[in-house]
Amino acid sequence: MSEFAYFFGVGRLIALFLVLCCLAYPVAGQQCGRFAADSNGGQRLITTIDFSAYRAIVAGELHNVPCLPAIKLAFITHMHEHYGTNHVFMEIGISAAWLYNQYLATGDTAFITSPVPVYGGGEGRVFWESLYRYNRACANKIVIHGLDFERLEFIKVLRLLRPAKTEPPGALKRVMQTVDTLTITSPNSPSLNTLYEQIRANFNSNEAEYRAYYGEHFSLVKRIMMNENTHRAYGGRDTNMFTTVQQQSSERGFGKFVVFVGQRHNDRSAPDKLTGMMAGVYGKTLLSMGMVADTRSFEDR
Repeated sequence: MSEFAYFFGVGRLIALFLVLCCLAYPVAGQQCGRFAADSNGGQRLITTIDFSAYRAIVAGELHNVPCLPAIKLAFITHMHEHYGTNHVFMEIGISAAWLYNQYLATGDTAFITSPVPVYGGGEGRVFWESLYRYNRACANKIVIHGLDFERLEFIKVLRLLRPAKTEPPGALKRVMQTVDTLTITSPNSPSLNTLYEQIRANFNSNEAEYRAYYGEHFSLVKRIMMNENTHRAYGGRDTNMFTTVQQQSSERGFGKFVVFVGQRHNDRSAPDKLTGMMAGVYGKTLLSMGMVADTRSFEDR
């Protein structure tokens, strides 16, 4: 069985392993899992670790590795099938999470195109299509949660949620004209970040008008526009990620959950990093893992 053949073909490949890297128990630092191709051309997790004792599981990922979407899919489905874990945090904004959840619920690709949300292109698109097919057959649906700042997706969500044939009140008219006519070409640009801050300020000054205009969708709009994590507050990103995880996990009352973040946020020993902050809350029920690369060829292993 050739590992990662689905994503890389043949030859000398980079294999990624899931490794316990921050847990101060007997399993600390040991390789706890690997991924291999399954009979359907995807990936499956091979592990001897019992995850039942952990409430929060943080997986530090290596961004922009081609096989990463397949690894995430294999881990999500493993946790879902064996432990019923259906809440997954990702390094995306609240608006992107909403779009992906709408796609998972409906299969309508309009939610994840024009523009493509963050992590939704290339193999990322394969990931979401595979997760949709998997989720469609499940009674206990997988739900995606965003813990990062808002990117281009917030414009699309404001556009989709606005009531049809309803004229926005004076304070919102100019904002809605921008929302309706803006052409988005970059997922995260200085001009887009500035626009978010401008609409955020408008929301702060005219919350009652937004509430009346968006009606049943107001609570979602408020969460997007008042996201604690903003590009302007980039230096406090880990703190704001932690706040978001705590709010969503406690308010919604879900038990075991998985968090995917870049490796730099996943240092249990650092009190200013996401996992370090989570350790103070979850203690031994927190498991933090990292992905490490093995650059040996299959012939060498």
